[in-house]
Amino acid sequence: MQRDVYGLIGALHWFRSQRVPNLIDARKIADDGDVVFLDTFYDKLCVHYLGKPGMEWLIPTADKYFENFYETAKIDYETLPDAEIVVFFDVKKTDWEKMLGKRGRQLDRLINLLDSYHTTQLFRNAAERYCEDSKATLIIFDNNWSTVADSAARLADILKKPLAE
Repeated sequence: MQRDVYGLIGALHWFRSQRVPNLIDARKIADDGDVVFLDTFYDKLCVHYLGKPGMEWLIPTADKYFENFYETAKIDYETLPDAEIVVFFDVKKTDWEKMLGKRGRQLDRLINLLDSYHTTQLFRNAAERYCEDSKATLIIFDNNWSTVADSAARLADILKKPLAE
């Protein structure tokens, strides 16, 4: 979704419409006893960092749709399915810069994401607060620059412990 073509709120609503069904479907699968992994929990967590300094790239508080989007985020926080475990990928600034450079997204350049590493602390705070509120287990995963296979193996080893208990 091109924010510069369809507008910021159009892009945010489009992304939400892509993610929310995954949360609902994942809860159904988990309720059937299967293990489910989702690569984003944004819609449950964003209420904790919308409007914070440094998050203007997502939606600035001056945007005419900000209050509407924030109210949607509050409702999502209360009503969307919860997770049992949240994995926060903690990334050092040098690894984060390397990752952004490698993926080469136009949006990253457009919103100058390279200069907003400090916002990763907002994301971590949101995950911590969510886990406190929901009683979900929080795992902080030190995501060093490595191959996907190596990272996945390290994360699998970590996840085996809480899942087995």
